[in-house]
Amino acid sequence: MALFLPSLVVATGYGALLLTLVLSGRGDGALARICLMVLVIVVPLLLAYAGLRLSTTRLTLYAAHLEAHPGFPARDPVMINYPTVSGVSVRRGLSGWITGAGSLVIERGNGVPVIVPGLSSPDAALAGLTAYRDSIHASGATAG
Repeated sequence: MALFLPSLVVATGYGALLLTLVLSGRGDGALARICLMVLVIVVPLLLAYAGLRLSTTRLTLYAAHLEAHPGFPARDPVMINYPTVSGVSVRRGLSGWITGAGSLVIERGNGVPVIVPGLSSPDAALAGLTAYRDSIHASGATAG
């Protein structure tokens, strides 16, 4: 829902403005045409972008590494070995505070952070990743 919220806000705002213009008798002016163009062109593009982000964002935990795909427009997932993860945190924007969604920020000691946006339950992903990483480190420390 958090990915689609900006599109819905834009559609509601421009739709309300267009309705106000039409009801006040100024529905044939330049501002009304701009509102109509935004509703016909921009809103479907925003919805398509949100749908592509939703379908391509994922976080997969494996035994030796994790695979984070930040979503569209990124083409390939990022492979991160657990020992290189220096920190994990959750970041929320305005729509995240409203819907409970957020982004998982994976900090690496040797590179730029990897951000996995639009997770519906980022706190659960954070807890799962931390527990999995700690269990891998604990088993690796006892095996060595």
